[in-house]
Amino acid sequence: MPMVSHVGYGAPLDHRQIWDRFRCTLLPQGLHHDRHPADLDMHLTGTGITRRAGRLGQMPLRATAVRNGRRIAIAETRFTNQAPPVYRRLRGPRHDATHAMATATPPPAPITPHHTGHTDPHNIVLSPGPTPHHWQLRIDTTHPVLFDHPVDHVPGMLLLEAARQAAHTTHHPHPSVITSIDAKFTRFVELDTPCWIEAQPTPTTTPSHKTVHTTTHQNNTTPFTATITSLLLPH
Repeated sequence: MPMVSHVGYGAPLDHRQIWDRFRCTLLPQGLHHDRHPADLDMHLTGTGITRRAGRLGQMPLRATAVRNGRRIAIAETRFTNQAPPVYRRLRGPRHDATHAMATATPPPAPITPHHTGHTDPHNIVLSPGPTPHHWQLRIDTTHPVLFDHPVDHVPGMLLLEAARQAAHTTHHPHPSVITSIDAKFTRFVELDTPCWIEAQPTPTTTPSHKTVHTTTHQNNTTPFTATITSLLLPH
């Protein structure tokens, strides 16, 4: 998303992108492979673009993944693009990324990796909570992917990964493949305050699929929610 806004739509490199919504749908058959090389293409479309003073202000972005000519996934997001002075006003004293990273809450012990579909504990972003389906968010600022550069708040992709792991853990011991995510970002999640993830299974009309609604809690607010639908696989 940042690369597209900078390269494709002229957003200055010091401008910041803030997520509003994120949705994606994955066709499970798209994960099947025959162990041969495949051509993977990504088609990006920006519509409904808003500009301020001639610069990118807001844009919905649609991405379609195609493998060997066959569509396998679609993702849609909407974000705003903020100039440095505006971003500093939005964040106030918390806009300093170096200070935020240095004062981040140390990550507690992770939950069992295979409950989440992972094998490496370093990739686990959930820690056991006080009740079932309730976890503390692990903010590991040393992670090379989730924190590939200094930030002043919890990255959106960390919250999406927390929702994904919460869904897998809720379905455990049934293996599952996520087929859709519908997420909404309403506030920044801070690095220096404990953040909690709660999962609530919800009814579905398809027996082979299960849906989990995840809610994030921090400082008496709900900054992030996501509804995740998964295809349950045979044991």
